[in-house]
Amino acid sequence: MKKTILLSVCLFVASLSTFGASLSSIMLQHNGSVTMYESDKMSSAISAAVKGDTIYLSEGSFVGDFTINKEITIIGAGQLTIVQGNITIALDNTPTLTAHMLDAIKLPSSYSVTVTKAIKNLKIRKCYMYKFVCSAAVTDLNIDRCNMDYFNPSTYVKSGNVLNSFISTISAVTGTAINTVNYINCNINSITNYYSYGTYYSSAGTFISCIVGTTSSSAFTNCLFINTAYPSTYSLDASSSCQNCYEGGYSWTQYTEEKTGVKYSTVDSDWLESNNYKGTDGTIIGMFGGTIPYSLVPNVPTVTESKVSVDTATKKLNVTLKVTAN
Repeated sequence: MKKTILLSVCLFVASLSTFGASLSSIMLQHNGSVTMYESDKMSSAISAAVKGDTIYLSEGSFVGDFTINKEITIIGAGQLTIVQGNITIALDNTPTLTAHMLDAIKLPSSYSVTVTKAIKNLKIRKCYMYKFVCSAAVTDLNIDRCNMDYFNPSTYVKSGNVLNSFISTISAVTGTAINTVNYINCNINSITNYYSYGTYYSSAGTFISCIVGTTSSSAFTNCLFINTAYPSTYSLDASSSCQNCYEGGYSWTQYTEEKTGVKYSTVDSDWLESNNYKGTDGTIIGMFGGTIPYSLVPNVPTVTESKVSVDTATKKLNVTLKVTAN
C-alpha cells in the first residue's frame, strides 16, 4: 500500500509542471488514499484532512482565503503555484508541529500568511509571501529559504530562525520587540521601526552572516550582528553590538526571476568572495552562502533512479524507484 501511495504521489508531482497550469488541481493524501479536488475547493480538502495528511497543489491559481486549523502540510509545485488569497493559521491548544506546514507556494502582492492562535515549531519552506504577520505567540518559528516583502515579528514571535531568505522589509508592528529571532544568511533590504501614538517600536534579533541594506539606528533594540555587512551611513543603538562585521563598501543589484516574476536584491557573489565577506563557516555571507543557499525550487519528490524487472516464475513486474528531494 505504501509503495502504491508513493508512486501515486510521485506521478502527481511529476505531472505538476506539465499539466498543472491548465488543471490547477488539489490532491489530498489521506489515510492510505488519494482524493482530487478542483482548484476552488481548498477548504473542502482541509475539512476532509486529518492530522498528518498532505495536500499537494499543482501549478496554477487557487483563488480564495482559507484557514489551516489542523496539523497538515500543504505542498505546491513552486512559484507557479499561486494562492490568490490570505492564509490564516489557527490551530487550537498550542500544538507543537512535526512537519512543514507550507512548502513551495506563492502568495502574490497584498496576500498574507497570518498566525492567529499560539503555535510551536511552525515551519515554512521555499515560499514567496507578500507579508508574514502574527497576532498570537509563535515559539520556534522556522522560515527556510523564503522570499518576503514584509516580515513583522513584533512581540509575538518568541523564538525562531529565518534561514537563507530574502526580506524586503523587517518591521515591528505592535509592542516592543523583545523577541529572539535569528536571521542567518539572509539578505535584508531594509529594517524599519513602527511609529504609533508617539512611540517607536523596534526590531530586535541576532543577525548572523547577513547583508543589510538601508536602515536607521533607532530600528534596533538589543540586536547582535555577527559577520554581517551593514551600511556605513548609520551607527548601532547603544543596546546593540557587532562582532566581525563588514561596514559598507558593497552595492545591491535587483533581480527578477524570468519565469515566476519573483524579485530579490543581492550583492554579487564573486565580489563577496574576492573581498572576503564571509561567515564563520567560510562561505560568503548573505542568502547564497551557508549550507543551504537560497532557492525557491520546490522540495518535491523526484525519481532519481528506477529499475524494472520481470519475475518469470511468479509472473510479476518488479518496479524499484529511488526517490529524493532537493
